[in-house]
Amino acid sequence: MSDQNKNIEVDKDLVDYAKSQMWGCFKNTRRGLIMSSLWVKGIREKMDGIDRRVIANEDMDANINPEKILRAFNLNQPQLTDDILNEYLEDPDIILKYIDRNYEILEQAQKSIDLIVESINRNDHPEVSRHALKYMDLYAEMGAYEYFINGLIQGLHNNFDSKKVTHIIDRSNKWRNDEAIDRTIGILRKVLYFIFDEEEIAENSMNYLHADELAGLLEGRMLKKDVRDIIKERKTHGYILLNFREKEHQNKVLDIRSQNEKIEIEKLMHSIHQFVTRQNTINSGKIVGKNVSKKEGIIQGECVAVLQENDLNSKIDMNGKILVTVMTTPEFVPYMKNVKGIVTDNGGLICHAAIIAREMDIPCIIGAEVATSMLKSGDIIEMDLKKGSVRKI
Repeated sequence: MSDQNKNIEVDKDLVDYAKSQMWGCFKNTRRGLIMSSLWVKGIREKMDGIDRRVIANEDMDANINPEKILRAFNLNQPQLTDDILNEYLEDPDIILKYIDRNYEILEQAQKSIDLIVESINRNDHPEVSRHALKYMDLYAEMGAYEYFINGLIQGLHNNFDSKKVTHIIDRSNKWRNDEAIDRTIGILRKVLYFIFDEEEIAENSMNYLHADELAGLLEGRMLKKDVRDIIKERKTHGYILLNFREKEHQNKVLDIRSQNEKIEIEKLMHSIHQFVTRQNTINSGKIVGKNVSKKEGIIQGECVAVLQENDLNSKIDMNGKILVTVMTTPEFVPYMKNVKGIVTDNGGLICHAAIIAREMDIPCIIGAEVATSMLKSGDIIEMDLKKGSVRKI
């Protein structure tokens, strides 16, 4: 059995510490456990290769079912400290250097992918495992660069006149909208299908298997039966992925054994999310978010609610309407050319929706948290861009 599963009792000091911090929660249904644990691995283990002073901020993912993953960031901890930002942003063009480096690692990852595919075609299990482990290491390294670059970009937006750094913002926007890195993670699904010869187990492994557990499978330290048992448990009861500064709580999975007796941290996250939801829905019926577009004023119109990418199709008509969604991705762009406005549950100043809104000059409110649960297609809504609020008329 995996080491990840040995200790499910949550230490009181850990719970007390978690309760003492200020967490910002949002819904995130796009990251499976392999992807998120590789990202954590990168920002915790690969950051020394970039700048050893950078200590990644804390976050947690709580998964209680496939439809709902709550993710919380510790708002007490900045992504990059002021002294690091001030040093690097003396010459903002350095951001372009790190973006180039990120793409160089992506090229190496693509070569590993080619070797994995060749090995699968030869039915060469040892070589598939060897190249898959190399790919995972490179994906983790790209995660470290992504974290660092995003911190620099955030500092750029907060501290510089955008007109003076247009070339950097344009390049960083293209980089952030480029999902080439995340798309590469699909090679691990092919590896898992090669190992199990079952599509369902491959997909479930992506969602419920930790990167260290996958490495154990590839290295022969874990049996297929162990993987099946882990997936069955996590799919039934859920899990929490910890990413705290204390090493013993970095990239650790807490398995939730009983639906009746939730782990205290899972309870904490859901109570925080409920609190944020209540705060964002005030007595007047307004949903509070943040205006990230260049416009101010009042926008009114019919809304189109799109809960996930799979709902996008040729029948959806967004022309002259307000798009309401959890968060946007590049797949949304062809549908957004003539929208009247955008409202998202999730996101920050440099999220995809914010970037597209600024580029296409579309009114946009992000971080509305409960917009998709309160609004439905056909509702007539009002966006108050000055206040960053949305209400149903």
